[in-house]
Amino acid sequence: SVDDTDVPVTIEEVYGITSGLDNFKIVYEESGTTWRGITYVNDNQVVNYSQYTLEGYKMNINTEETETFTVDINGIEAICYFDNNDYWNVIWNNGTYIIKISTNISKDALIDMAESVQKVE
Repeated sequence: SVDDTDVPVTIEEVYGITSGLDNFKIVYEESGTTWRGITYVNDNQVVNYSQYTLEGYKMNINTEETETFTVDINGIEAICYFDNNDYWNVIWNNGTYIIKISTNISKDALIDMAESVQKVE
């Protein structure tokens, strides 16, 4: 179990996708003290990346008519689902932050990107 006193209440370390975005451009980037988000686009392909503090992550997920399942992201159990906007989504807790990636590319590409997430700053 995670001792909550050890987790940051603001974004202190920046994590990012380090593979699979070669031909993508950042079209949107925003951050606050407890979250950050980046949208990457390549023609009609979209990747939305988000990083949240554990305390800052309060999001409802529309899983209506969708099945969630777990995938392994570098030894961490992640929740994965295909939403009603035709996007694959994966969400996991890396022990310090909640990471979410949403994309209209394939599930395999999504998992590869998720496995490439690491500290970048």
